[in-house]
Amino acid sequence: MKSLFRRSRRKPGGSRAGPLLAGLVVGLALIAGGTRPAGAQEATYPGGVQILFTPNLWLAGVNATIKTPLPRVPEVNADVGPFQVLGHLSGVPFLGEVEIHDGPFSLLGGAVHLPVSADITTRNVLFNGGTAGLITNAETANLLYRVLEQPTQYVDLGVGFRPWAFTSNLTLNPGILPDRASFVQPIGSIR
Repeated sequence: MKSLFRRSRRKPGGSRAGPLLAGLVVGLALIAGGTRPAGAQEATYPGGVQILFTPNLWLAGVNATIKTPLPRVPEVNADVGPFQVLGHLSGVPFLGEVEIHDGPFSLLGGAVHLPVSADITTRNVLFNGGTAGLITNAETANLLYRVLEQPTQYVDLGVGFRPWAFTSNLTLNPGILPDRASFVQPIGSIR
Protein backbone atom coordinates (compact mmCIF):
# COMPACT_ATOMS: atom_id res chain seq x y z
CA MET A 1 0.00 0.00 0.00
CA LYS A 2 1.33 3.42 -0.92
CA SER A 3 1.52 6.18 1.66
CA LEU A 4 -0.77 9.16 1.21
CA PHE A 5 1.91 11.46 2.59
CA ARG A 6 4.64 10.34 0.19
CA ARG A 7 5.55 12.92 -2.37
CA SER A 8 4.02 11.92 -5.67
CA ARG A 9 5.74 12.44 -8.96
CA ARG A 10 3.92 14.50 -11.45
CA LYS A 11 3.35 13.03 -14.87
CA PRO A 12 4.41 15.27 -17.72
CA GLY A 13 1.53 17.66 -18.36
CA GLY A 14 -0.22 16.46 -15.18
CA SER A 15 -1.32 18.46 -12.15
CA ARG A 16 -0.41 18.19 -8.47
CA ALA A 17 -3.85 19.42 -7.42
CA GLY A 18 -5.31 15.92 -7.08
CA PRO A 19 -2.76 14.51 -4.59
CA LEU A 20 -2.63 17.82 -2.69
CA LEU A 21 -6.42 17.91 -2.40
CA ALA A 22 -6.49 14.29 -1.21
CA GLY A 23 -3.84 15.07 1.43
CA LEU A 24 -5.82 18.10 2.58
CA VAL A 25 -9.03 16.07 2.91
CA VAL A 26 -7.28 13.32 4.87
CA GLY A 27 -5.58 15.88 7.14
CA LEU A 28 -8.86 17.68 7.87
CA ALA A 29 -10.59 14.36 8.57
CA LEU A 30 -7.86 13.41 11.07
CA ILE A 31 -8.12 16.80 12.80
CA ALA A 32 -11.93 16.73 12.90
CA GLY A 33 -11.95 13.20 14.30
CA GLY A 34 -9.84 14.26 17.28
CA THR A 35 -11.77 17.39 18.27
CA ARG A 36 -14.45 17.69 20.92
CA PRO A 37 -17.65 19.71 20.59
CA ALA A 38 -17.36 23.34 21.74
CA GLY A 39 -18.53 24.06 25.28
CA ALA A 40 -17.69 25.72 28.53
CA GLN A 41 -14.65 24.61 30.47
CA GLU A 42 -16.04 22.49 33.25
CA ALA A 43 -14.69 21.36 36.60
CA THR A 44 -16.64 19.05 38.95
CA TYR A 45 -15.65 19.08 42.60
CA PRO A 46 -16.50 16.61 45.38
CA GLY A 47 -20.16 16.80 46.35
CA GLY A 48 -21.24 17.45 42.76
CA VAL A 49 -20.43 21.19 42.63
CA GLN A 50 -19.67 22.25 39.06
CA ILE A 51 -17.86 25.42 37.99
CA LEU A 52 -18.23 26.47 34.37
CA PHE A 53 -16.21 29.25 32.71
CA THR A 54 -17.15 30.58 29.27
CA PRO A 55 -15.08 33.32 27.59
CA ASN A 56 -16.80 34.99 24.63
CA LEU A 57 -16.00 37.27 21.73
CA TRP A 58 -18.27 40.28 21.48
CA LEU A 59 -18.39 42.19 18.21
CA ALA A 60 -20.38 45.35 18.82
CA GLY A 61 -20.44 48.64 16.99
CA VAL A 62 -20.83 52.15 18.32
CA ASN A 63 -23.14 54.76 16.81
CA ALA A 64 -23.32 58.18 18.48
CA THR A 65 -24.84 61.51 17.56
CA ILE A 66 -23.72 64.66 19.38
CA LYS A 67 -25.99 67.71 19.16
CA THR A 68 -24.21 71.06 19.40
CA PRO A 69 -25.54 74.61 19.83
CA LEU A 70 -23.37 75.77 16.92
CA PRO A 71 -25.43 76.66 13.83
CA ARG A 72 -22.47 75.77 11.61
CA VAL A 73 -22.31 72.21 12.95
CA PRO A 74 -25.68 71.30 14.50
CA GLU A 75 -24.74 67.64 15.00
CA VAL A 76 -21.73 65.37 14.74
CA ASN A 77 -22.17 61.68 13.93
CA ALA A 78 -19.77 58.92 14.91
CA ASP A 79 -20.35 55.46 13.48
CA VAL A 80 -17.86 52.65 14.19
CA GLY A 81 -18.57 49.12 12.94
CA PRO A 82 -17.79 45.93 14.88
CA PHE A 83 -14.47 45.21 13.17
CA GLN A 84 -13.42 48.85 13.39
CA VAL A 85 -13.93 48.66 17.19
CA LEU A 86 -11.17 46.05 17.36
CA GLY A 87 -8.81 48.61 15.82
CA HIS A 88 -9.84 51.25 18.40
CA LEU A 89 -9.27 49.21 21.57
CA SER A 90 -7.38 51.24 24.16
CA GLY A 91 -7.05 48.42 26.68
CA VAL A 92 -7.69 44.71 27.11
CA PRO A 93 -11.38 43.87 26.54
CA PHE A 94 -13.15 41.03 28.36
CA LEU A 95 -16.47 39.24 27.98
CA GLY A 96 -17.12 36.08 29.93
CA GLU A 97 -19.33 34.13 32.30
CA VAL A 98 -18.80 31.97 35.35
CA GLU A 99 -21.45 29.57 36.65
CA ILE A 100 -21.36 27.68 39.94
CA HIS A 101 -23.88 24.84 39.87
CA ASP A 102 -24.80 22.75 42.92
CA GLY A 103 -27.87 20.53 42.78
CA PRO A 104 -30.89 22.52 41.59
CA PHE A 105 -29.25 25.91 42.36
CA SER A 106 -26.87 27.90 40.20
CA LEU A 107 -25.13 31.21 40.61
CA LEU A 108 -24.34 32.86 37.28
CA GLY A 109 -22.02 35.84 36.98
CA GLY A 110 -20.81 37.66 33.92
CA ALA A 111 -18.74 40.69 33.01
CA VAL A 112 -18.16 42.94 30.00
CA HIS A 113 -15.25 45.38 29.84
CA LEU A 114 -14.80 47.30 26.58
CA PRO A 115 -12.33 50.23 26.48
CA VAL A 116 -12.24 52.07 23.14
CA SER A 117 -10.94 55.41 21.90
CA ALA A 118 -10.80 57.23 18.59
CA ASP A 119 -9.31 60.36 17.15
CA ILE A 120 -11.82 63.09 16.37
CA THR A 121 -11.68 65.91 13.88
CA THR A 122 -12.81 69.42 14.76
CA ARG A 123 -12.16 71.04 11.37
CA ASN A 124 -9.59 73.20 13.18
CA VAL A 125 -12.27 75.75 14.05
CA LEU A 126 -11.51 76.17 17.75
CA PHE A 127 -9.49 73.04 18.42
CA ASN A 128 -6.93 71.07 16.45
CA GLY A 129 -8.52 67.61 16.73
CA GLY A 130 -8.64 65.44 19.80
CA THR A 131 -9.40 62.03 21.22
CA ALA A 132 -12.67 60.59 22.51
CA GLY A 133 -12.63 57.54 24.75
CA LEU A 134 -15.38 55.33 26.14
CA ILE A 135 -15.11 52.52 28.68
CA THR A 136 -18.16 50.29 29.03
CA ASN A 137 -18.49 47.98 32.04
CA ALA A 138 -21.41 45.67 32.75
CA GLU A 139 -21.70 42.95 35.36
CA THR A 140 -24.39 40.31 35.74
CA ALA A 141 -25.45 38.26 38.74
CA ASN A 142 -28.25 35.67 38.59
CA LEU A 143 -29.51 33.12 41.12
CA LEU A 144 -31.11 30.25 39.20
CA TYR A 145 -33.27 27.28 40.24
CA ARG A 146 -33.67 24.23 37.98
CA VAL A 147 -37.41 23.54 37.70
CA LEU A 148 -37.19 20.86 34.98
CA GLU A 149 -34.39 18.45 34.12
CA GLN A 150 -34.52 15.85 31.37
CA PRO A 151 -31.58 13.90 29.88
CA THR A 152 -31.27 16.29 26.92
CA GLN A 153 -32.81 19.53 28.21
CA TYR A 154 -33.49 21.58 31.30
CA VAL A 155 -35.27 24.75 32.41
CA ASP A 156 -33.85 27.20 34.95
CA LEU A 157 -35.75 30.14 36.46
CA GLY A 158 -33.98 32.92 38.27
CA VAL A 159 -33.64 36.49 39.39
CA GLY A 160 -30.70 38.81 39.20
CA PHE A 161 -29.40 42.22 38.28
CA ARG A 162 -27.05 43.89 35.79
CA PRO A 163 -25.40 47.22 36.62
CA TRP A 164 -23.92 49.22 33.75
CA ALA A 165 -21.20 51.87 33.93
CA PHE A 166 -20.02 54.17 31.15
CA THR A 167 -16.93 56.34 31.50
CA SER A 168 -16.15 58.84 28.80
CA ASN A 169 -13.09 60.98 28.24
CA LEU A 170 -12.77 63.82 25.76
CA THR A 171 -9.42 65.48 25.08
CA LEU A 172 -9.24 68.43 22.70
CA ASN A 173 -5.94 69.62 21.28
CA PRO A 174 -5.33 73.39 21.30
CA GLY A 175 -6.21 75.13 18.08
CA ILE A 176 -6.45 78.91 17.90
CA LEU A 177 -4.75 79.46 21.24
CA PRO A 178 -1.43 77.82 22.07
CA ASP A 179 -1.16 75.05 24.64
CA ARG A 180 -0.53 77.61 27.37
CA ALA A 181 -1.36 81.26 27.31
CA SER A 182 -0.88 84.15 29.68
CA PHE A 183 -2.11 87.66 29.33
CA VAL A 184 -2.74 90.82 31.31
CA GLN A 185 -6.31 91.95 31.65
CA PRO A 186 -6.89 95.71 32.03
CA ILE A 187 -9.39 96.74 34.67
CA GLY A 188 -10.91 100.07 35.61
CA SER A 189 -11.91 101.04 39.14
CA ILE A 190 -13.80 103.80 40.85
CA ARG A 191 -13.70 104.14 44.60
